[in-house]
Formats: sequence, C-alpha cells, structure tokens
Amino acid sequence: MAKKIPSSWIRFKPIGDQIEGTRFICFKTPLSEDRFVGCGLEEDKIFTVSELVKRINEKGKRLGMVVSCCSRLLYDPAELEKNGVECHVQVPHVTREAEKAILKIKKYLSKQKDQNVVVGIHCLHGINRTGFLTCTYMIKELGLDAEEAIRRFETARGHEIETTKSDIRRQQ
Repeated sequence: MAKKIPSSWIRFKPIGDQIEGTRFICFKTPLSEDRFVGCGLEEDKIFTVSELVKRINEKGKRLGMVVSCCSRLLYDPAELEKNGVECHVQVPHVTREAEKAILKIKKYLSKQKDQNVVVGIHCLHGINRTGFLTCTYMIKELGLDAEEAIRRFETARGHEIETTKSDIRRQQ
C-alpha cells in the first residue's frame, strides 16, 4: 500500500522565518520522498528533508538540530543526518515533556556558538504543538509574556496557533 500525504498537511506553508530573538525556525513535518511518487502535486508543494535543508540554507542558516513534536515520523531521521543535521530529538508528548525538550535545546545551543546554526521545530502542521514548545521556551528562557511569545511565533510561522493558546498562557 502506498504511503499517503496527510490531507490537511497540504494547506500549511512548509516553513516559516527565524523567530525574533531565537535561533528557531518552525515548519510542518517534511515527508519522505516516496510519499510524493505519483501524487500529482505541483513541484512547489513537495516538502522533504532535503527541501527543508535547502530552504534553510537559502535563508543563510544551517539546520543543526531538529525537534519533532510528532508521535510518529513521516520521514526517515537518517535523511537528516545525510543532509548535515547533527541532532534529532523526538518529543511526542510536548505538553508533558516541554521542560525536557527545552533542556536538550539549551544544551545543544550552549555547545553551538555559530549564530547561523538554527534549531528546527516541527509537528505535522508546524502550528499547535510546535507553537506550544516554542512559546514555552520563549516564556521560560527569554522571559517573554505569553502574548508576545505567541505574536513572535505566529509572525514568523505565517499561521495562527489554533488549539494550544490557553496552554501557552498557563506557562507564565
């Protein structure tokens, strides 16, 4: 049976901009290349790990770490390593495991002094779980209030957080 493209996945922009005051770039989950075989999607809708890395490089950045907020991956993590990504962390229960994920991000960034190296964070659409983790980091580590963290995330991602805003506000 052929692997499918999640129907809701298509309507979301693949990747956002770097979030103000952070080294984060958020995106929807890239899909394995085999999901696109014979799918009929236009070339600009195809979003794989290699396309992700290419787009980040075009922004003058290098993807060093990927944090996945998905319970199951729709790509092979070995593709990240093949494309030069040093570290991959999976956090399937982001609302329960945010502090653990933040510690891993902080540890990675403390060792990575090159400011052009970024951390990529994603969930299926790159919006709700991604927004929760990213905003929680900005609240706890940067001292932002929840509304400013949400604003920065939504501005950079290009989509509004749909379901986790109340959870984010409780992080203050």
